Amino acid sequence: MSDKATSDKAVEIKTALRHHTGSLERFRHILGGGKVIYTPGVQDMAERCGAWWLVDAIASHIVTNKKLRDDYDLYFWKLTKNKEGSGATLICTNGNTGPDRVVHARKKIEFTDFPLDEIEVWQGSAGQEGVFTLYLPSEH
Repeated sequence: MSDKATSDKAVEIKTALRHHTGSLERFRHILGGGKVIYTPGVQDMAERCGAWWLVDAIASHIVTNKKLRDDYDLYFWKLTKNKEGSGATLICTNGNTGPDRVVHARKKIEFTDFPLDEIEVWQGSAGQEGVFTLYLPSEH
């Protein structure tokens, strides 16, 4: 795909994802026995970007990282593609910058064809003990 076509696709995806502004509809993720649910915006992102692996990666961190399950804080997941090469980094933070920033999880991804330079997925309590919702920032 040419750089122009890649850029056009990224613009199309970003435009479509911005239309997700909140919904009561939720989908259960298979990992963790239904303890991770996600919104239509996350579903749309995964389908448009071919990124179910990203939803899986976040869900697997939640079910294996006790801190991400026991605290009911808001967590901020950010996938950033490397400037050179075809890899990316997935980082989960408390959302702060500077010295107050806490990194709760970090995963290096060796290869991805993810069509955007970066994406954020937020994690919050679903209102039920031990259940967490993944959603796009526009859905907050």
